[in-house]
Amino acid sequence: MKLKYSFLFVFLLVQSFAFAQQDAQFSQYMFNQLYLNPAYAGTDTTYMNMSITYRNQWTGYSPTFDDGGAPSTTLVSFNMPLKFLGTHHGLGLQYFDDKLGPLNNRQLLLSYAYHFRFKNGFFSIGARGGFFNQSLNYSILRPTDPNDPLLAGTGDQNQYKPDFAAGIYLRVKYYYIGIAVNHLSKSSFNYGMGLTGISLNNHYTVNGGADLPISDNVTLSPTAIFKSDLNSISYEGSLIGTFKGQYFLGTSLRNSNKIDDLVAIAGINLLKDKSLRISYAFDYVLSGKQAKAGSSHEMMVAYRMLAPKPKLRYMVRTPRFRF
Repeated sequence: MKLKYSFLFVFLLVQSFAFAQQDAQFSQYMFNQLYLNPAYAGTDTTYMNMSITYRNQWTGYSPTFDDGGAPSTTLVSFNMPLKFLGTHHGLGLQYFDDKLGPLNNRQLLLSYAYHFRFKNGFFSIGARGGFFNQSLNYSILRPTDPNDPLLAGTGDQNQYKPDFAAGIYLRVKYYYIGIAVNHLSKSSFNYGMGLTGISLNNHYTVNGGADLPISDNVTLSPTAIFKSDLNSISYEGSLIGTFKGQYFLGTSLRNSNKIDDLVAIAGINLLKDKSLRISYAFDYVLSGKQAKAGSSHEMMVAYRMLAPKPKLRYMVRTPRFRF
């Protein structure tokens, strides 16, 4: 009996750690709002936007035994307007891979948004669906008794579950705000002989900001984000300055129970039309250093290109027919 409870204790510790990281966290959230809200898909009516983000959290963190242990996340994102349907439709696609010790979370999601456009902005509603894959690597777990009957699995155990989200997004001139809820299906994952894994509870996100032209060369962009699963809340505030539309530099503070991280963000827009963006975020841990390494690193590469335009049908005139 003690052996069973010892394994359950280890498993619950893993579960708690993973739950805290259920939705991957990004310091450069303001540059990839599709990850937060499906209603953002295709809001840029001129360009197709694609990006790759890699985050290594608490770099250098080492567990008690074995190598590795620091969470790492890769996010690939793409969205575009569906111009052949008009100016009201947008499409988005994203994939992320989030490694958390023995757990690995993967998602592939397709987003659709419909935009109601008016003189100074637009209002958008969106939804997305796809699958959430979670794998548990039993070889990393260290039970007290290797023959514990609760260790029914070996190697990687994979489970796939459906996952859905919905959101709204409003932009008026320089200002915007978005509200979204993720994991609408509230799927759960189970492992071993009756062991209950992680349940994907609803996660609510509110983010907003502005792009304020201070002069011909300088734009200030304050942003904020609030996240909650109705049991806990975290929030973050950022300020980024952009010079000549090419160089940008900013900072932010992340807070849950208290100020957790101080973040510095820097980047540059390259090529003649500034279509290639490379940016970097450095997180310095301010609290909980006993259980974390002192810093996190995040790289992002984004590229945009003109969205395809619908083919125009020209009127052909003849002496006898017009069509």
